[in-house]
Amino acid sequence: MFPYLSSPEAAVVEAALCRFEIAPLRARLLQRLDEGEDDPELRHVLGLLQLFSGEPGSVAAANRNLELAYQALRQREQPRKACLVAISLGRFHHDGIGDQPVGNGWLARALSLVQNEELCVEQGWALIPLVGC
Repeated sequence: MFPYLSSPEAAVVEAALCRFEIAPLRARLLQRLDEGEDDPELRHVLGLLQLFSGEPGSVAAANRNLELAYQALRQREQPRKACLVAISLGRFHHDGIGDQPVGNGWLARALSLVQNEELCVEQGWALIPLVGC
């Protein structure tokens, strides 16, 4: 589901998602971040979970966590992973809150991160986020 997760928590995250244990997983990720472990990959997952939770304040929290994940991955010079977070931010702004210019900016940024990389799946993800029927 999240093949790019490289943290030791990746298997736990994927298993919880497959069992639809969303609320406990969100609580677990929040606890880990509160304890000082700042894993941008897990923050990306948390942001996506918050985005779809529908709880009060979750949209702002999701945006903040996605932006923090993006910044951390850029600082760690992990452009492929940062690209995936930028795609999430682009879709969030474009489709989620209806701010197409901001969404398009994030999607353009995602593509720019991987356009000079060797062929990779992230290039495909960056090229197709807004394909519609």
